[in-house]
Amino acid sequence: AGDLFQVDYTFTQSWQEPTRTPDVIDGPTYLTLWNEANRNDGNAERWNLESELAKYENGTKYSLDWYDVYFKTAPMQKHHVNLILSSGPIKSSTSFTYLNQEGMMYGTGFKNFNYRTNISADTKNKIAHLDIHISGYRSETEDNTSVARSVLNKINSAPPYAPFVTQDSDPNDVMTLIRKNTENGTV
Repeated sequence: AGDLFQVDYTFTQSWQEPTRTPDVIDGPTYLTLWNEANRNDGNAERWNLESELAKYENGTKYSLDWYDVYFKTAPMQKHHVNLILSSGPIKSSTSFTYLNQEGMMYGTGFKNFNYRTNISADTKNKIAHLDIHISGYRSETEDNTSVARSVLNKINSAPPYAPFVTQDSDPNDVMTLIRKNTENGTV
């Protein structure tokens, strides 16, 4: 058997996106239903609909689908290199894999690096055989949900009329945005 040196490289690129997100109502519908619920409970209407709906029509207010704000199509890349060496009684295989997966929700993602090597050797007369296997990995997870106990719950409870970004607000904290941009901080 002759000497062998071989290098294999594989690259994979893919995109991931949420399979489905809930359908949400727009701001004018939300405000209309809120007033209707108040009337049904025997309470005064919360919103002056004529004034509020005019703001949507003239563009000073707009509706947000918070799922569109927080979720995105995210790329994923994987690189894999495999080195094979064979020379006489010594054979080795070493591989490296790197994965970079951006999360579908802003502020999330995963990176991983794997290493593996296998070395095999025989003595000349094959009385002894040696195998060495070494592997390791390093991974890094980016997860904005550790800051906000449940980002999805906040997204679900955010009204479609709350503005998305202000200069002094953290866009990962939906409830701060709501408190800062609604009357008396109540929704």
